[in-house]
Amino acid sequence: MSDTKTKLTQPQVRGSWVQTERKAHEKWASLISRKPRAAALLHLIIANMNSRGALIASQTTLAELSGTSVSTVKRSVKVLVDEQWVQTIRIGSERGGALAYVVNRRVAWADKRKNSQYALFDARVLVSERDNPQGLEGPD
Repeated sequence: MSDTKTKLTQPQVRGSWVQTERKAHEKWASLISRKPRAAALLHLIIANMNSRGALIASQTTLAELSGTSVSTVKRSVKVLVDEQWVQTIRIGSERGGALAYVVNRRVAWADKRKNSQYALFDARVLVSERDNPQGLEGPD
């Protein structure tokens, strides 16, 4: 098997740590008491983001992972965007497109701090079988 094929078939290695600002923790505590579902969703996004702080996932997948409804995820995302915890970037059209969630670098990061000065953008993509009724395994 070629090195290229091996790299494509192996899962992306993800570090097991993230760093957060102490000041963000104080504000996060307030968010937990005011908007607990939004705070929980923020934890879920940060736990699954890549080293650049980005995650692409459908709201259906986020609802499934958080044990809430899609409506709750939408309301929570609005809170997180309005309060600048995350930025959303639309991928594709409003109907049928997806969102990339990019965590505010002043809140949490999983890369060397000096790399936050670069605008390189990539993301982890998180999908669910619920969004893909044909399955995720591919053809036999």
